[in-house]
Amino acid sequence: MKEMEISFSEMARRARQTEIIKILARSSKIPDFISFAIGIPAPETVPVETLKKIADEILEREGLRALQYSDTKGNIQKTLVDFLAKDNIRTQEDEIVVTTGAIQGTFLATLALCDPEDIIVSEFPVYPINLQTFRMHVRKIIPVSMDEEGMIVDELVEKVNSLDKKPKFIYTIPDFQNPSGITMSLERRKKLVEFALEKGIFILEDTPYRYMRYEGERLPSLKELGGDIVIHVNSFSKTISTGLRVGYVVAPRELAEKMVSIKQWADFSTPLLNQLMISYFLEKGLWEEQMERIRKIHTSRLRAVLKALKEHFPEEVTWTEPKGGT
Repeated sequence: MKEMEISFSEMARRARQTEIIKILARSSKIPDFISFAIGIPAPETVPVETLKKIADEILEREGLRALQYSDTKGNIQKTLVDFLAKDNIRTQEDEIVVTTGAIQGTFLATLALCDPEDIIVSEFPVYPINLQTFRMHVRKIIPVSMDEEGMIVDELVEKVNSLDKKPKFIYTIPDFQNPSGITMSLERRKKLVEFALEKGIFILEDTPYRYMRYEGERLPSLKELGGDIVIHVNSFSKTISTGLRVGYVVAPRELAEKMVSIKQWADFSTPLLNQLMISYFLEKGLWEEQMERIRKIHTSRLRAVLKALKEHFPEEVTWTEPKGGT
């Protein structure tokens, strides 16, 4: 029988499986293997017993409802509004979309804003899975270099001003960037927001590590500084559990509504039980205890890695000494 020839779409032809996924698949089969390629929190930071008790209580209280379909936009916006206010992010329930992890947030924003002929500007090096998302949706990505203060905004300004059309957004991970570990300085944050406001270009702020600071002073998020010019993406994967896959996007109301429409045909909704578990975790005051636990464990691991680098690597090798992240 003749094998059928498949004619892939342009988007599918640009899709590639990232090395991260390949490494994850291989390393999962090796006992006691420690991979530095994947941003997975230390296993002992996952509050397994606490989550088990929370799930039991929710199922006892909610019954079948917790296991049914839920609203596409999400069901825990009120909790998230209160949570974000503690980080000086002032928002409303209709500006929040609950997503299946932060990666989906970036995917939905890109799909809502970009056509193939559009332009995205991104810091480089860049998180490879989101780079894959960008490559699938647009044909032109403008790279901007980084230094010890994060994205070099002067280079960004020069490159954007030389373009024939305005980019749809500027992508950055300002806190403990993946893969560099660099945190954008306050001066750069202000300069980036000022330029984006001047040009009317969205900033896509990806912040999965924002609350994982182990030393130094808190810096304002780009969302706090820029308001509606910033699309703020985050999740609870690094801080509570990667497997629950609960994230969120804070965006202008009109954009949030369009992202909900797209999410309907992507996965319809983020599992309600998982959302309710996160909501319970935040409402019952367990967040602060969890973050202290993460800081203690990850600080110890970070010090061990830095010590090993200094002892075993030659002098010509350099590295970033991050103040947070995984």
